[in-house]
Amino acid sequence: MSQTLEVFAETPRAAPPPIVVRRSEYRFLSGLALDALLREPRAAASLLDELTRSSVLDDAEVADDVAGLRSVIVFNDSDKGADWRASVELVAPEQAAPAEGRVSVLSSLGAALLGLSPGQSIDWNDRRGRTSRLTLLEVFRRETREPADAGYGRQP
Repeated sequence: MSQTLEVFAETPRAAPPPIVVRRSEYRFLSGLALDALLREPRAAASLLDELTRSSVLDDAEVADDVAGLRSVIVFNDSDKGADWRASVELVAPEQAAPAEGRVSVLSSLGAALLGLSPGQSIDWNDRRGRTSRLTLLEVFRRETREPADAGYGRQP
């Protein structure tokens, strides 16, 4: 019986890295995740997990190379080889268009990338339940005329 249990035992995962979230985005993202709990519980839980473990800082204190909303993120997936790279823009769900490289922060990939900086890695479960290691390589911030243009950044 112990052999059976060993087969089904989960592979140990590395502790997730520390992450930083901009205060203006934190309010928007928290509301987004709470609103999605009944419609998309798994996605909402992933985002809430990331937000719970994040350090929330004033926007001016967060470096431009921290992945947040409207960031273009270049990353590696260890399962696809050391030279493999992909680039996505992290956006609100209504702006998502995966075929065009715009990934919702409410998706498992988007939530995993949120708050990371270049050089940080995180274990990520894809839609099939497979775990791979994502490593952030570069982050570029897309500027908008005003933070409210993207539906976030408004302070109550």
